[in-house]
Amino acid sequence: MPKPSPVPAATLFAAIAEELDCSRAEAKRLSDGVQSAVQKLLADGHPVRLPGLATFSVVDVPERQVHNPATGEMQTAAPTRQVRVSATGPLKAAVKGNA
Repeated sequence: MPKPSPVPAATLFAAIAEELDCSRAEAKRLSDGVQSAVQKLLADGHPVRLPGLATFSVVDVPERQVHNPATGEMQTAAPTRQVRVSATGPLKAAVKGNA
């Protein structure tokens, strides 16, 4: 079974607009505002919880040894920061069909 493709942004905005009984432009503006706020908070190191959806957090990944598949040699990967996303209980239940 082929992997389903992601929902286009326009479809998401239409669904939000229908749910909130507003225009698609207002739904896009709302979505953009949430995205911007989450990005700023994560950049400052604050975890963000979107109730019923997911928790986003930033983790520091230390320097580590990695394998270069092209050459077969070991290299040192620089330390970095990554975003971790953890689904909340209501989202997990909705996906499992228990909602």
